[in-house]
Order: sequence, then C-alpha cells, then structure tokens
Amino acid sequence: MIGVIGATLIASAVADNFDAPRAWLIVGVVATGYIVSRGVAKAGSSHRDESARDF
Repeated sequence: MIGVIGATLIASAVADNFDAPRAWLIVGVVATGYIVSRGVAKAGSSHRDESARDF
C-alpha cells in the first residue's frame, strides 16, 4: 500500500497532466480499500481463545 501511494504522489509531482486532486483521490481510494479489506479479513477469521479450552 505504501508503494502504491508513494508512486501515485511521485507521478502527480512529475507528470503535467496528473493533478493533485486526482492524486489525492486515488490515495484515498487505495487507503480505503486497504482498510476495508483488512476489516473483512479480520471479520472472517475465527478467534481462538486458548484459555477457554476444555480439557
């Protein structure tokens, strides 16, 4: 994620036809997608509590 954001910001600084608002929109979309995907991954994983294990 950091690489994509860095590449987007560098590209917006170098390219003449890639403006700052569009770059920040892409950064926001990438960050939002990452946060949502992490939340879905954590919601789908089962929580294992070793202290509540029955012997």
